[in-house]
Amino acid sequence: MPVERVNNGVIISKPRNALLSIFMREQHIVFDNEWLTHSVELLTTISHRLHVIPGEVMILGVKAFAPSSWVVNDVEALFNPHNDTGSSTLVTGTDEPLRSPNSFQDVLKYWQGRDSTGKADWEKDYSSSYVLHAFKGISDPYWPKNINLEYVLARQSNFAKAVYPAIKHAIDVGIIDKTLQ
Repeated sequence: MPVERVNNGVIISKPRNALLSIFMREQHIVFDNEWLTHSVELLTTISHRLHVIPGEVMILGVKAFAPSSWVVNDVEALFNPHNDTGSSTLVTGTDEPLRSPNSFQDVLKYWQGRDSTGKADWEKDYSSSYVLHAFKGISDPYWPKNINLEYVLARQSNFAKAVYPAIKHAIDVGIIDKTLQ
């Protein structure tokens, strides 16, 4: 069975912690001109050894920071717009995105909304992700050319649907001027 690798796309830490201190010190020792060796393999080895020490390393599930990959199919699934469908929502009948529950009743509504019949086949659920590590892809033809406010507000791609709540909030509080589309 292959070892689960630790994704280095997002690391949140206190200054001068053990993980990053060892990681920075050891990178030049294991460097062999391959990105994977000194970056992912080393980080994985150190993380797996230190995570048993209370308070040193917490490894979150894969969907927390990297629910996708740099493989062309994943990049296309994230960014390709679906202009043939309207802007759907995860909670049928509302324009609001699915929010984390605050009460028992909210949990029930949250759970029921997950299987909403208003969800299109292409839609992926990123509600359990803290950060969307969006890879650029293998080559430029796969990277979207027109990510702008109009693209996000249309919510016709997985990327647009994932970032929409933050953009809508920024518009609502005046950080982004919607008329500048």
